Amino acid sequence: MNNINNVSMPCGGKGICGKCKIKIVKGNIVPNSRDRKFLSSDEIKKGYRIACGHHNIGNDIEFTSAEETFNAVTGYFTDNLEGKENFYGDMGEVYKELAVIIDVGTTTLCFELLSKNGVRLNTVTMTNSQRTFGADVISRISKAAAGGFAHLRGMLKADLRKGISNLCKDFLDFSISCVFIAGNTTMTYFLRNMDTKGLGVYPFENNAKDTARYDAFTFFARETPVGVNEKTKIIIMPCIHAFVGGDIVSGAYFLNFDEKEDCLFIDIGTNGEILLNSGGKLYCASAAAGPAFEGGGVSCGSGGVLGAINSIKYKDGSFDYTTIGNKSPVGICGSALIDLTAELLENKIIDEAGLLKEEYFSKGLKIADGIFFRQKDIRELQLAKSAIASGVECILNYGGKKFSDIKRVFIGGGFGFYLNPESVFKIKMLPYCFYDKIEFCGNTALGGLLKAYVTNSDDYEKFIPLTQAVDLAEGKEFQEIFIENLNF
Repeated sequence: MNNINNVSMPCGGKGICGKCKIKIVKGNIVPNSRDRKFLSSDEIKKGYRIACGHHNIGNDIEFTSAEETFNAVTGYFTDNLEGKENFYGDMGEVYKELAVIIDVGTTTLCFELLSKNGVRLNTVTMTNSQRTFGADVISRISKAAAGGFAHLRGMLKADLRKGISNLCKDFLDFSISCVFIAGNTTMTYFLRNMDTKGLGVYPFENNAKDTARYDAFTFFARETPVGVNEKTKIIIMPCIHAFVGGDIVSGAYFLNFDEKEDCLFIDIGTNGEILLNSGGKLYCASAAAGPAFEGGGVSCGSGGVLGAINSIKYKDGSFDYTTIGNKSPVGICGSALIDLTAELLENKIIDEAGLLKEEYFSKGLKIADGIFFRQKDIRELQLAKSAIASGVECILNYGGKKFSDIKRVFIGGGFGFYLNPESVFKIKMLPYCFYDKIEFCGNTALGGLLKAYVTNSDDYEKFIPLTQAVDLAEGKEFQEIFIENLNF
């Protein structure tokens, strides 16, 4: 690799996060102040650099990035079909028509290839190339408003072409009858070529309800040599609100959420979407948790890559941990960040206000070689967990419910795949009265897309008129509760 533009830059290249670390494998780049700010002297000697400080890399330089081994867990659908070569020969005519379902996230794109009757034939997971312009949707909206809309849209279209091509490479003799897509509202707007400017400024006006229509887009079909032709119907899930998108609609459809009274559905991520069924009335809200749960803004944070620490225990002054793929540790992902904070609280290494013991305050706490947990990392987690806790409390207040009234709590997304419920309660992200009510549901967005394809139904559209969006930023209540929930 020698193109800096392909490297993930969570802060949009501003040089304030140090997350775009690369390793030089051919040639040499003289370290600069940005490298010395975020890297140890040993890392610099080994050839590591901060990518956003070196935009003029020549063709004689080659480097690698952690993104090349990205393997984020999708949760609900992660398995490829075993013995595919034998199954492939016995499929018969019923399998000649296939379908593709795609969960388009701000950080991750998840693809599934389905047979006509809904059997999962293949899975592909990759990062969203737009990450170069920042970890959150606001950074993408700002870039689009500054004249970069066409470029960002082109990047997303290219990702879809690449993902579908990889997904279908073993099924070239078969035709794709349809493609179902669910994404947050910003990604949906890019796909539909709709102006995103209004999504980034108050009062966050949008035309999301227009996406309830079936539209056959052919923007990448002609260019994809995998059986997707210009007549292939591409259906994008509708959005409810500027920050409650089609992925949540799809998840609600998957869960039959309109039939489950006094329940919560929480998608824990950068936006933290929350859906409440209060006595048959549906309410939705989005709490901006920030990128901490996905490793952003944390000094040694990591996404769901191979080698990411995904669980941690503290005992006798040292840490026991596991990593994704049992690889050498490269950083700490969201689930382990919650584990670690809970363990440090229990062992009184941090107090209820989130303050590290004095002996660790300046240098941080060593977790593994080159991986430290610092005071500012605790603050990032406090902001994220308080956003979720406060969002849940506010939407319950709005719907006239108490914590004790809730019968079931559905947690969606790949984040919950490794999440330890005990740790969630210890850091007070959710109340203990939810303890025996939580259900981890995996990738509910893909679940809803599969259901829509198999049933050949557009019944998911009902969630648009049924659901009332609650703007948490409108009143003082959220801010007051948010400050209270910062403590552990």
